[in-house]
Amino acid sequence: QSFAFLGQFANLLDKSLRPNITQENWWSIRYYSIFALINFRNMMNLWMDKWPIQFGVDELQIYEAIFQENHFSPRQFKVLKELSTFNRAKAGDLLVTPGPPIRQLLVVVSGECAVAVEGELANHIKPGGWIGELEFLQGAEREGSTTTS
Repeated sequence: QSFAFLGQFANLLDKSLRPNITQENWWSIRYYSIFALINFRNMMNLWMDKWPIQFGVDELQIYEAIFQENHFSPRQFKVLKELSTFNRAKAGDLLVTPGPPIRQLLVVVSGECAVAVEGELANHIKPGGWIGELEFLQGAEREGSTTTS
């Protein structure tokens, strides 16, 4: 990535420092500028990926207990955490009802949930389990209800 950036930058300097800049040179300057910026952004992303991520105690516990075992990288967990809201539910709370497709995923951090389809117990979800992942990914209607237990 660094060599690509240096090559684009060298071409940019070559075209822009000529005594007579022609129309053809302007197109080359624009072209090399765009790709130099793209390569620079990619270099910055690669550099930022090497930067260590710091978690708080609670975040580290959640990451190690649930997300690390599901092969999430610390960066993926950080992005997901920034897009998420944490909610607490009491035993017996209804989390999901049958109906239109869901627009959110639920992850059980602690406790358990019971999934019922047409009144019949279909599944128990333990810590680290996902609620509604198939419906979310497929855009399908929810068939069952999920209650905390």
